[in-house]
Amino acid sequence: MTVTEDQVADEEVAINLEEADGYVKRINELMQLTEDDFPDDDDSPAARRAAEIARANITQGTRVAHERVIKAYFAFWLKRDPKWDPKALSDRTPREIMAFITQKCGEKSEGFEGRKYATAVSTRSALTLWYRSVRPHDGDEWRLDEKAHRWRGLPTRARIVSEFMVGLEKIKAKAGELSQSATALTIDDMHRLYNRCFREGQTEAERRWGIIRWVSHLPTVFQYHLRFLNL
Repeated sequence: MTVTEDQVADEEVAINLEEADGYVKRINELMQLTEDDFPDDDDSPAARRAAEIARANITQGTRVAHERVIKAYFAFWLKRDPKWDPKALSDRTPREIMAFITQKCGEKSEGFEGRKYATAVSTRSALTLWYRSVRPHDGDEWRLDEKAHRWRGLPTRARIVSEFMVGLEKIKAKAGELSQSATALTIDDMHRLYNRCFREGQTEAERRWGIIRWVSHLPTVFQYHLRFLNL
């Protein structure tokens, strides 16, 4: 079977969504790591309005964990458009999320804040919980309801957002920012990795497809050896 680059990309997106689900469950831990990336000292009119909206719509339990992220997201867009509605969902919403993450994590040389990938992850997780609270009965899948002419689900799970996060992670990794949260590799994993990735006659796409599900779980040292082997 020949594996196409599109299939590799699909698998990357699927893995990213699986990881995103896990990060949402660890939101308190993420916020402990990245809280300083969301200072709570903005006293602009947009920031004050953002705080009012957050207080009116976020439960106390949520507020403890990640209110700072949500307020910063609100303020970012209210400064640009005072009529912006934080509860609205449209085809623009995934791009609004990406724009905010870019502001936080883009290169300082390009006018952004230069935060680490963990900040992008905590931002996406916090906004997932925000949009889930806005539309609690829509489910997770981001989709257009053509009959009702409205978008439903979580914009943080839109494919374009996952592709953006995959690309951002690769950029950060090339810059030397590697995740230290990898899990241990078992003997079974080693056998599967060998069978999928080191067979004779494989195409480049097939080899990459073989490692893609395993590489996100490999210890950092093993990742180094895979890169040394040009995998």
